[in-house]
Amino acid sequence: MCQPVSRCKVDVPGAFLTLYGGLDMIGAGLGVAGVTDPVDPTGARWYLVLWGPVWLAGGLLMLGAARHYTRQSRRSPETQVGRRA
Repeated sequence: MCQPVSRCKVDVPGAFLTLYGGLDMIGAGLGVAGVTDPVDPTGARWYLVLWGPVWLAGGLLMLGAARHYTRQSRRSPETQVGRRA
């Protein structure tokens, strides 16, 4: 599945946060646009402009960090950042 295991610990939450932020932003956007009836219109607007992007960006940053870590660990020890041969 995920290689190495430590990357799995970042990929799974990163994917979850990305989906959570993205899908909730879509739901809040539909509520603000009037397509659906939001429970709290003011809360939907705040979620759309503040909290949704925060969760989405956090998930994308976690996935980016996992990808960067994987690329760095594939390089030779001489080119790795922060490691001494």
